[in-house]
Amino acid sequence: MPYSVMTGTYETASLTAFADELSGDCYYAVVDDHVEITGCSANASDVKIPESIEGLPVTVIGDYAFDAASITSVTIPDSVRKIGNWSFTLCENLKSVTIPDSIESIGISAFEMCYRNRRHGFRRLRKS
Repeated sequence: MPYSVMTGTYETASLTAFADELSGDCYYAVVDDHVEITGCSANASDVKIPESIEGLPVTVIGDYAFDAASITSVTIPDSVRKIGNWSFTLCENLKSVTIPDSIESIGISAFEMCYRNRRHGFRRLRKS
């Protein structure tokens, strides 16, 4: 097995992140001063993302968080600022999405191939 040895002094960044935990139907990770939603339980249907977990605001729905999940609706709270890339891709049963005005960015293909998505709260986002 090949390996390499690095010598010298290296600076590291401080990042506090823990393994994914479950709160209600949502898996999450604490990242520094906020919470990122990373997934949902297999039996989740009508998902209500909480405003805060462990006293920290939920500000991000991570990349692939609900990818191909069987959820039928999702309510996103005002604390969320970002919906990551492919967050809800292939959620074929998703019928309703509530998106607050607090959203600043929606990632690439975030809602791609959500065939049953009939109602949503999309609004025009300004490029920053």
